[in-house]
Amino acid sequence: MNNKLNIGKESNDSLAITSFVLSLIPLILIMFPKLVPVVFESVYPSILLFDLPILLSIVLGIVAIVRIRKNKLLKGKGFAITGIIISVFTMLITFISFILLAKSLSRW
Repeated sequence: MNNKLNIGKESNDSLAITSFVLSLIPLILIMFPKLVPVVFESVYPSILLFDLPILLSIVLGIVAIVRIRKNKLLKGKGFAITGIIISVFTMLITFISFILLAKSLSRW
């Protein structure tokens, strides 16, 4: 009998992979701004494209690490940690760029 279920086998945690993928979205949009089809006339597209994926990635990464520690059959701690690191790095880049932009606009 061929058992198709992965009962008792190790598998990657889906939250860890989701954290990693969500962390890449704002980073790619920062590196390639022409991919953003919206004109930033308000703050809402910025929240949806940058802030929300960053925060979700950090939260999901932390939840994934806790789940992986509790369940020894789950793997993917590296995905979760990488997602958190990329999200924090991207958050720092956007924070510094907003500060520099505000300073340059205040000089005008």
